[in-house]
Amino acid sequence: MVYSGAKRTSQLSSYINGDFGGGVTKAGLPYQIGRTTAISVAFRQTSQNLIVLKGRKYQLMHLLHIAIQNFEDKQYAVVQAQAVYDAAEDGSEAQTEASELLNLANIALDSAILARDSAQAALDSFVA
Repeated sequence: MVYSGAKRTSQLSSYINGDFGGGVTKAGLPYQIGRTTAISVAFRQTSQNLIVLKGRKYQLMHLLHIAIQNFEDKQYAVVQAQAVYDAAEDGSEAQTEASELLNLANIALDSAILARDSAQAALDSFVA
């Protein structure tokens, strides 16, 4: 059976040049395994971190995303502490401990709000 060279070539290129879901090469990062010593020496004193390579706006957006996640975690902790406080009997030692836990959770929530707001302000000032 004779194969057409043009057909085989077109089929080969259709899956070799396709998108295979990313990886370090498409992200702009230098490969780590299999590179020569000369390449490793050339990359010294340079950032190989994707967040740094994408730029300051991406860094600020990443910090804001982390601050928002931290805020949501602290907010959930306050809700849980409030539920424990409400479930405890009035005047009991468990209610006193739950009250202390609720106060600590509220303090952590306040610091998370400040961190989120400062991250948002930094991003807004950079974009504007």
